Amino acid sequence: MPESVLDWGIAVILQLQATLGAWAIGPLNFFTFLGYEEWFLLMMPFVFWCVEARLGLRLAVYLAAAGILTAMVKVAFHDPRPYWFDPRVRLLAEGDPYFGIPSGHALVGAVVWGTLAAAVRKPWAWAAAGFIVLMIGFSRIALGVHFPTDVFGGWAIGVGLLYFLLVFEARIVTFYHRFAFSKQALLLLLLSVILIAAGITLNNLVEAQVEVPEAWVSTALAAGHGGEIDPYLDAVYITNAAVLFGAVVGYTWLTRRGGFDAGGRWPHRALRYVVGMVGALVIWAGLDAVFALIADDATLLGIVLRFVRYTLIGIWVGGVAPRVFIRLGWANGRMGE
Repeated sequence: MPESVLDWGIAVILQLQATLGAWAIGPLNFFTFLGYEEWFLLMMPFVFWCVEARLGLRLAVYLAAAGILTAMVKVAFHDPRPYWFDPRVRLLAEGDPYFGIPSGHALVGAVVWGTLAAAVRKPWAWAAAGFIVLMIGFSRIALGVHFPTDVFGGWAIGVGLLYFLLVFEARIVTFYHRFAFSKQALLLLLLSVILIAAGITLNNLVEAQVEVPEAWVSTALAAGHGGEIDPYLDAVYITNAAVLFGAVVGYTWLTRRGGFDAGGRWPHRALRYVVGMVGALVIWAGLDAVFALIADDATLLGIVLRFVRYTLIGIWVGGVAPRVFIRLGWANGRMGE
């Protein structure tokens, strides 16, 4: 991004931070929280297990696609964050080790909240989603985490991705269902490998040519950024591609055994969510501890083990956990789901 544009963004942020009082930091961080992937990873299983399975799967796929696209565009542009760039900017939220444009909160927020609004199909839902997405983007600017152009870029790409996914989803699903289960799994595995390879290749190409300026590092540390600036983490691609692969394979396996009805009594829905999340946590933490003894994340074996770990989490959420709920009498299976 041209330095003149970055300077304009700094001026906007400084004006906002001078105008807004300390009282605004809490509400702004609340809206920022509504754009974190961690929040969406808590929301998606709830929707899948307690609201509607198909919508939960759609959120999982769209979230993974948005996460991978965000990471790739960030590396391609390799622009700084405002609190890396200018020491006058106060960091009023948790720091981030990744490059700036596009804002992942703006991009992923537009996709996920837009997906929910599209599912509800009511004017109030679109109004609510628009307000939340607007406030998420505004919070990222005012808190000093993103330039205005980062947020505008995130919104533009997010809306474009959401439109593409909603328009072409039916055609993609029709194509997918032409194959037997084994071939569906192989196609999904191939797609996941391609996404991971593309992301890691892009990281390596840019990292070989672009060095993060020491001034950015020192300015970020002075602003209160905890830890290192490490914008080339390959784990983002592996995690998102693996969850996408596992969730879709798990859901496909589930539908071939009758499907899953996410309705029912709310005490049963609450039990599903609690037990399901405990199971996901056991898989995540347990395999993390075991795999850490076998290989480092940066090695080829470490990449494979990370993929296996997050694939199993996706399969648990999308297939195994619902079958457990049905066996325990906390949910009904139904054909055609």
